[in-house]
Amino acid sequence: MIEAIIVRRSLLIIFFTGGRFSFNDELGTEMLAGGMFSNDDGAFQTFRIEASRRINNNWKWELEVNSIFNTKSDQPIDNIKDDDYLQVGISYYF
Repeated sequence: MIEAIIVRRSLLIIFFTGGRFSFNDELGTEMLAGGMFSNDDGAFQTFRIEASRRINNNWKWELEVNSIFNTKSDQPIDNIKDDDYLQVGISYYF
């Protein structure tokens, strides 16, 4: 998937690209990953990963990572540059 956001100031174009991977295995392994970059320098500005997998019939682990970097002060994303996070979870289903 590729998506483009056009910001009228100085023709800055921000692209988002990502993919979803389902490994079609018995434990339901899934991963969703994506990133956003601009045409200004081509460097990634955000990166996001979500992953999950069942441990057995009752337990499942989940991972979520979001990182923002390489921002410039004149870009709108600069306001949230310190909002990186990592979330790990284990769920029990009965």
